[in-house]
Amino acid sequence: NSDPAVGTFVFNGEAFLGDWGLQAASPFFPVVVSASGRTTTADPVAADILLQFPSVRDTNGSLSGQVLQADGTPAGADVKVQISFGPDFVIRTDASGRFATTVGTFTLPAAGYTVTALDEATGATAQTFASVTAGQNTEVTVRRRWGRQWRLRAGSFRAAGSMGSRGRTE
Repeated sequence: NSDPAVGTFVFNGEAFLGDWGLQAASPFFPVVVSASGRTTTADPVAADILLQFPSVRDTNGSLSGQVLQADGTPAGADVKVQISFGPDFVIRTDASGRFATTVGTFTLPAAGYTVTALDEATGATAQTFASVTAGQNTEVTVRRRWGRQWRLRAGSFRAAGSMGSRGRTE
């Protein structure tokens, strides 16, 4: 009577008396759920055990922020922002340099992430760390500390600046 498609399992005459443990894992949830108990000769049946994954809100959060130039002005539209959740987790900034995972849908498991802003034309990057909390939005600022300014011209990014005393572009 087991049916993995609906998540029901029956172990008639296959489980031993004594301590038992049950676990369930899924690639779609960041946690393993478990239950444990004990069967005895007086009570040999453990039934109606429910293993339930927590809601997305209990395990995930969202991330938003702004990419700024070294002088504190917004970086502008279409800056690539990569979150270390995976190589394909990329979002782009709007005209005011803001970016967001879908707030309210809690798309990132609660954890720490590196947030990298990239000017694809020059290769210039800026980075910060974000600690995403379950059930909340985490706000970060990714600010250039030194280097070329991001400047949008004719649909692409151009760099402006001069070499500083340490060989860095300022």
